[in-house]
Amino acid sequence: MKNILTPLRFVLSFVWIICAPSLQGQDTILLMNPSFEDIPHRGSAGGPPIKMWDDCGFNTFPNESPPDIHPVPNGAWGVGLQPQEGATYLGLVTRANGTYESVGQRIFTPLKAGTCYSLTAMMTQSPMYKSATVETIKNGTRNLENFIQPVKVIVWGGIYTCEKLEILAESSAVTNHEWQPFELTLKPHNNYTYITIEAFYSKSQEKKFNGHVLIDNLSPIIAIDCK
Repeated sequence: MKNILTPLRFVLSFVWIICAPSLQGQDTILLMNPSFEDIPHRGSAGGPPIKMWDDCGFNTFPNESPPDIHPVPNGAWGVGLQPQEGATYLGLVTRANGTYESVGQRIFTPLKAGTCYSLTAMMTQSPMYKSATVETIKNGTRNLENFIQPVKVIVWGGIYTCEKLEILAESSAVTNHEWQPFELTLKPHNNYTYITIEAFYSKSQEKKFNGHVLIDNLSPIIAIDCK
């Protein structure tokens, strides 16, 4: 049965990619791979990209590693949390050197200026997230630092890949250690065909710091009444 289902899943995924634009209503935008389903792996230079998502930190911070897909075997970074949905989830970090991670994708139905949208993300923090940094690798110590500070998530709108023209929504700082839904209201002032999801330093912290957020099970983007 396994040998039959594997190619079947591939065919269904291909059909979904082709048919996605026609399946979406005017009020609902379906994201590709919204639960970040992929082979768990450490983000590394030259490593595999995340399925259906672009690494949006590379152009700005080419010397830093890309985002990770958890849970990585053997509990890398000390992260052992189970997914909220599916088999894997996304990890994004901010760093004390002022760099941070983000991912993005093209959306088949553009966000429309003057329309409000709802996007719900399941998010949490791990009690531990230890990693080496560019600085510790350069000095040869490879000491692990704990990326435990709470961060917020910003959703950007753009026209091209990883373009950040307008902040559409931002979450509060993610401090919970269990999966919780965060509802984000997107309010574009222009039409956009690309969104970027970015980890960023919370407003309560002026100093740059090592932090992280874990993200799973993004909802469709749904048009709502503007308040």
